[in-house]
Amino acid sequence: FTCQNKFRGTPYEKDRYYDNDIVVYRLADVHLLKAELLCYLDGGNVAQAIGLMNKTRNRAGIGDYTGPTDLPSVQRAILDERFLELCFELKRWPDLMRAHAAGTINIYNEVPNLNGKSTPLYFPITPTMRDYNENLTQTEGY
Repeated sequence: FTCQNKFRGTPYEKDRYYDNDIVVYRLADVHLLKAELLCYLDGGNVAQAIGLMNKTRNRAGIGDYTGPTDLPSVQRAILDERFLELCFELKRWPDLMRAHAAGTINIYNEVPNLNGKSTPLYFPITPTMRDYNENLTQTEGY
């Protein structure tokens, strides 16, 4: 039996204190983030994005990316590569949110618990914050 042991925290008598949830950036994370940003900036950077993704893939020993090289396919491949490379490192939800905002995926179809729902993806803005700044508008769905 195996399970992930990252971020388990310190157990106490009736509770657990999550004191080791520090987010760490690794070189593979930076390469894949840069590849993702290159794809979102301009479709002309796809070859450079694939090159960065290949650095991570080759370090892992799985070889170069051989899939389609159109922009949506490469964006999806980078999202999938981040999922595999950064498993259990607290990066998946922000990755999905960025991909949803960019139009790469529909997060409501991607996350099983969101299928068929219209749950707001962002937290509401409190009335106090809106009182301090009249330019703020309430998050959609609240």
